[in-house]
Amino acid sequence: MNESCYFSTPICSLEELATLSCNDFERTIFAQYPVLGKIRKDIEAAGATVARLSGSGGTLFGLFSTECEAHSARHELTKSWPHVQFVITETLDSQPQPSALG
Repeated sequence: MNESCYFSTPICSLEELATLSCNDFERTIFAQYPVLGKIRKDIEAAGATVARLSGSGGTLFGLFSTECEAHSARHELTKSWPHVQFVITETLDSQPQPSALG
């Protein structure tokens, strides 16, 4: 690779990622805890390109195109689900190197 000609290109768009994402645990978890399925649907209804259960169910997350959309969704979701904590985070452009972690 010629370092002077290197530039990062996305693997896929956010919309393409949405069509590719899945979590096999969702069917089982949402059957046992229907409220989680309702929250996931509300995250999508609030404008998330995709909403999913993370891993084996520790968190629900939604991906938004812009930070403004995420803040608007959090405001809307907090009104509907006052006892649920909605947190806005950002994705990383790269994996942190061990030396940067301390």
